[in-house]
Amino acid sequence: MFAEELFAKKIIKAPRGSGTVKVPELLSPAGDPDCGRAAILNGADAVYAGLKEGSARASAGNFTPEELRDLCDFAHLRESKVYVALNILCFGEDELERFAENAKKAALAGADGVIIQDTGLLSRISEMRLSGQIRRDFAIHVSTQAGIVTEGGLRLAKRLGADRVILPRELTLEEIAALAASAARIGLELEVFAHGALCMCYSGSCLLSSFHGGRSGNRGQCAQPCRLRCTLSDNRAPGASVPHPLNHLSPDDLCALGLLDRLSETGVASIKIEGRLKTAEYAALTARVYRAGLDAAAEGRFEAFKEQELPEAVRILQTVFTRAGGGAGFLLGNTGMRHVTLDNAGRRGAPLGPAAELRRVPPPARTAAALPFFSFKLRSDPRLKKPSGSAYVPVPGDGVILIDGDGTVIGSGVVNRAAPVDRGTDGQAGVELLVCGELTRPAAGDNIEAYLTSDLRLSKAIAAACAVDDQNVKVPLSLAFSAAQGQCAALTVSGPSGVSVTVESEEPCAPAARQPLTEDSVAKQLSRLNDTCFYAHSISAVTEGSVFMPVAALNALRRKGVDAYTAAVLARHIVESDSGADALHTRFLNTGLSPCQIPGGLNRAVSFLDPDPLSAAYDAAAFSSALHASIPGSTLPGSVLCYLPWQLWLAPDRCATIRSIVAENGGLAVATLPVLPLGGQYIRFLELLPALIDNCDGLQLTTFNDFGLLEGCFMNGIDISARIRQKKLLICADLSLNITNLETVRVLTALGASVLTLSPEYPAGSLAQGFPAGVKAEIVKNGPVPLMRMRHCVVGYGGNNCRRCGPYGSAGRFALKDERGATYPLLTLPDDRAVAGNSSTDIFPRFCQNVLLSPGDFRPKAALLAGAPQSEFADSALPDNVIIRTQIAP
Repeated sequence: MFAEELFAKKIIKAPRGSGTVKVPELLSPAGDPDCGRAAILNGADAVYAGLKEGSARASAGNFTPEELRDLCDFAHLRESKVYVALNILCFGEDELERFAENAKKAALAGADGVIIQDTGLLSRISEMRLSGQIRRDFAIHVSTQAGIVTEGGLRLAKRLGADRVILPRELTLEEIAALAASAARIGLELEVFAHGALCMCYSGSCLLSSFHGGRSGNRGQCAQPCRLRCTLSDNRAPGASVPHPLNHLSPDDLCALGLLDRLSETGVASIKIEGRLKTAEYAALTARVYRAGLDAAAEGRFEAFKEQELPEAVRILQTVFTRAGGGAGFLLGNTGMRHVTLDNAGRRGAPLGPAAELRRVPPPARTAAALPFFSFKLRSDPRLKKPSGSAYVPVPGDGVILIDGDGTVIGSGVVNRAAPVDRGTDGQAGVELLVCGELTRPAAGDNIEAYLTSDLRLSKAIAAACAVDDQNVKVPLSLAFSAAQGQCAALTVSGPSGVSVTVESEEPCAPAARQPLTEDSVAKQLSRLNDTCFYAHSISAVTEGSVFMPVAALNALRRKGVDAYTAAVLARHIVESDSGADALHTRFLNTGLSPCQIPGGLNRAVSFLDPDPLSAAYDAAAFSSALHASIPGSTLPGSVLCYLPWQLWLAPDRCATIRSIVAENGGLAVATLPVLPLGGQYIRFLELLPALIDNCDGLQLTTFNDFGLLEGCFMNGIDISARIRQKKLLICADLSLNITNLETVRVLTALGASVLTLSPEYPAGSLAQGFPAGVKAEIVKNGPVPLMRMRHCVVGYGGNNCRRCGPYGSAGRFALKDERGATYPLLTLPDDRAVAGNSSTDIFPRFCQNVLLSPGDFRPKAALLAGAPQSEFADSALPDNVIIRTQIAP
């Protein structure tokens, strides 16, 4: 049986390059020290952990510096690595400096690298490494929160000092392979997720939890409002609405175990298991199962693994924790909503099959009368066939739940007894289960499914696998022995990571009287490494003449060599920083695109969000009216920025009219780039880009990837970067770039940005005061803000019920409404994409609290402090370098 055999095997670390197929690193979560050790003992090549501050999983146990050092020692002796997650946004300069110091402490504790989201922190740690304040071999990994999905994004990450980029979960195998080929040319490693929870929104761009209840996902505090039920409404066809609440925003978990061979073929360096909020048992099991899969791929037997072992491997993963069974996510293509279980957002366990004849029953004899019991009959489910051909049957001590067709749990408990029964005329064997637990609805139904939530035998095996035991993981050592008469014997111990030490015996070797040393006698003593985490992969023994050495001396030499090797392995990760400084990192930043000269009176911005260039919003009269309503009295040349969707340039005549109206009102027409740089629409944008550059006043960049357009970007033989410089276009960085500290401002300004929109999550207001001269800070005053950007069509369900939103999408038609009554308008887009906006369009009070009214910062009029309407907010109350922006809903 797979489960029993899985944990019976030792994890033998093979010498490097010994497999027939190169497979990626297996990277497991370490939410606390127990989880980290459990993952390493069960086959993880590396673990990622958070410190007590700066982790995107703030509610995990996380690590003190001392605990981190202990984990690093534990990992390095077993040829595993430790990466530290500092993957949240840094709010202000003090916090950025504190997080940078935390990275230095992590390096001194022996960590192998750091995972970073914040652009400013990435730049700062890169400078610290270049200047010798941090070890030169301390790796920098850019978090999936950065959303890098293009070659331009990879190039920029490399220039900022990254060694690895963690790709978003929304990519297909083909897209991953293409990016891996680009990364290889650039000199970057790539990492992808293979197992665990998925987010509906692109990581790093989700504001739902922040706006929903003030808990920011970008700060490690996500409250997961996406897992709550909501209703879907269609204001053009009310009859097509979905009136009852469903889990529209809660995708199933990812389980790519059956795709490990194809993931390996893409060329990625690492596959990652999500789950720093889960238990040590979860860390152990997922590491052990994925280790088995990767080893099968490395040995060229993955097809046999899929046929013989994969079904039960998936079952035991589902039993420990998998939301709604798990699936391939986006790896096999954009499946839209087909990997969302609408009726249940929680853990179900492994499916056992349909349940029947549910009833409450009295407790069995010699059982406390107060305990509730129920029984039901279960027919074996062919989906759970093991290699032996038998389906899994629960045993006493296993946990089960019953779920009805609406996704409601109607019964749960622990199996007390399982008795075989015969079900139906087909003669298929089944089982009747007596369960200690509550049954809320005893009536039998046609659509009640049973699930296994815990497996007693599996739990015992996992507990044993989590125990710290040097027999669990074995690391190969090469031992080379040499001896000569009258000289001390020498032993060289070498490991797979390149560490090698040589030690000598305490006494010289004597001439042999009767029993000279032989290669076999030396190997017998040197191979006795059972009390360590090592094994002797190879032993060589060279003696000159007839040499004698006591067994006790050979044993002492072996122990001395292993101790010296252990000390050397641990010491090589604790290298003090040097003081020799390289040229500062900023020399790599400048694109040659200097920030554009901004008109002095520029203090207003209007963003039009409707992506349909044929919409009535872009009729000349309607557009002019909306523009004047947003900027009353604004007639000074260059006093307003007008952000327009890139799709408008697909309708040249209408675009020319709109640009003329903008210019007549003293504005600059700035093209907003795609918020999701993937799929057919992004290809269409790239084809349009040369013409767009020639016919706009600026570009509003919405993702980290967009800055790749500013240097070394060619389209159809056209040097896009050179054309942008030649045209002297205004470069604006949108709020989705998460600008929350001055180091990020410095980096984006060095890359050519002149207008930078502050994150609406930023809680301190001194940022604008520190902006470089000639650079403007922008604040969104009101209007819809994108809370979730999704490669999921919430409306279309992967095309099954598509309402055909047209070539440009559908705005203002669909909306989600949560259980509190808050409404989130949906913008559906081609390529099965969607954007959910905020329910309250007036976010200015949020900025008044968080940005404008901070102590020591600039303040608006006293009337606003007293709660006066925002219309009384005077432009004169703003510093000269601040732009107020209004968003116009579709």
